[in-house]
Amino acid sequence: MMRSSPKLLAALLLVSGLFSLGLLPASETPKPPPSDQEKLLRGEVLVTYKMVEDSKISMVQGQIMYEATPEQVWAVLVDYPAYPRMFPDMNSITVMDGSGGAVRIRVKTQNYWPYPDLNYILRMQPSAASLSIDWKMEEGNLKTLYGACKLFPFPGQKGRTLAVYSLVQDPGWLVPRFSSEMGNRSLVIERLLGLRQEVRNRKKTAPAPEIRPQWRKALFWWERQPESDPTLEELFNPPFAAPPPPAKP
Repeated sequence: MMRSSPKLLAALLLVSGLFSLGLLPASETPKPPPSDQEKLLRGEVLVTYKMVEDSKISMVQGQIMYEATPEQVWAVLVDYPAYPRMFPDMNSITVMDGSGGAVRIRVKTQNYWPYPDLNYILRMQPSAASLSIDWKMEEGNLKTLYGACKLFPFPGQKGRTLAVYSLVQDPGWLVPRFSSEMGNRSLVIERLLGLRQEVRNRKKTAPAPEIRPQWRKALFWWERQPESDPTLEELFNPPFAAPPPPAKP
């Protein structure tokens, strides 16, 4: 029997260890990580952080895809009285007044113990032309609060919407930065998902568009379209005008 060489045995053990650690490729081709667009199409919420100048905490930005047109999502986004139903953290919304297209709303939200509940007034500035809305706190028991949401047609997906939601919320209390940013991250995700559920609910309850048959128009285009749907008798025995009598010789 051939005796194994110690060097050969050591090499085999090294290679097997590298495979087990994942440092060498497997026999099958590894799949590349899914792109952001694929993640959005699967229903995921993508979250990123951006530093801002006027705050010690980062801006949290979330992206999500909705199975609805931007116009359908916009109608839900500017329905301020429906916010408490959509967003779990909001207890009540009071629409106060507005001028120049802006709307002022009072928001009362439930906070986690031992922190006080939040009570503040936001100035909402919607733009139907750009399908975007931004807001900023005018008064309240927070140090800083502002944000924005903008809707885009989803690239290459007809009838779908890409929503980008940005939030900067700094309580200003003795709250660690990490805790504030994680709380803001949860808020952004909850609100994007809440908006998605409201859009879905409204699409389910929306009346189907009325489709009137065009048989008469297609068959007898020279006649006037009747107000009501034609009967079978009218379809197969149309009331043609009688031909004029022949001229006398």
